[in-house]
Amino acid sequence: MGGFLPITVAIAFNGSLAITNPTQTVGQPSRGLLAGASSATIYCVGSPAPTELSVSGFFAANTSFHSTRFTEGWANAFQKRSAGTDSGTRVMALYAGIPPGASLYVPDYVAGSNSAQPTAAGDLGVTASGGRYTGGSGALLFALVRLTDSNGGGGVMAGQSPPPGSTVTFETMSEVPLTGGSGEVVYEVLEANPAQQESMQFPAFLIYTSPQGGGNTATARQDVSFAPLSVATTGNSSAPVPRFANVAPTSDCSVLRDCGASYFPKLFVDSPPLSFKGPAGSGPQVVDIRVNNEGGGILTGRCL
Repeated sequence: MGGFLPITVAIAFNGSLAITNPTQTVGQPSRGLLAGASSATIYCVGSPAPTELSVSGFFAANTSFHSTRFTEGWANAFQKRSAGTDSGTRVMALYAGIPPGASLYVPDYVAGSNSAQPTAAGDLGVTASGGRYTGGSGALLFALVRLTDSNGGGGVMAGQSPPPGSTVTFETMSEVPLTGGSGEVVYEVLEANPAQQESMQFPAFLIYTSPQGGGNTATARQDVSFAPLSVATTGNSSAPVPRFANVAPTSDCSVLRDCGASYFPKLFVDSPPLSFKGPAGSGPQVVDIRVNNEGGGILTGRCL
């Protein structure tokens, strides 16, 4: 894809053998991760805590949430752990600007787009559900990784794949540790179908009570990427495998064919010609300009 330099090798021999073209292209990098979200940033208004810390409990309490979607750039970009690797493919969401006193919760499991029932919050075109998965189906399945480092490495898996033949409904949630309003959410592939281009989406639920009197306005932000991020220097044998460059993914809407879907925010400005004419000393003249969102989601997020 544009913006990525091709991978080349230089060929040389000890001896008199001449090579006409010693530099050869052996590969062309392309994006393995695409992403989408239900709003531009995190919308933080008064948001109640559920009576039960489960996916259905959060839905029933009408707790505010923000949905994030990850899509493979090509089939088999999401891979489960195999021999010679330290983990399966991981995806990471970094949060910043969460206001003091707020709590963030995410599902322990995320069932992918080809599972028995995908995990979703209902705002990105998929029915709201914690997800349902049939073990042994080979459909896409992610598990939360707790206690990772800031680059998405290490940590402890929230669970493993369901046994073959069993069908499991996912309900459990975990709180995201926040320090100074920042934290990370890391999911790792447990199962994936290498022959299909798959996607997943997960909601992050925000429990928050606005300070009495409103207080200052804060903006919450989310950045997403593959994980773990590569920070290793050349020759570091302890670097995790796989590891990834910190490259922001592009939108997945063209792959999923929903770029014009009604659940995405859409800025609309209705401005008549601003032409005023009147004699000296006349009264004020007013022209209304409408600025609104003709789509779903939220155009910009604020934490109040």
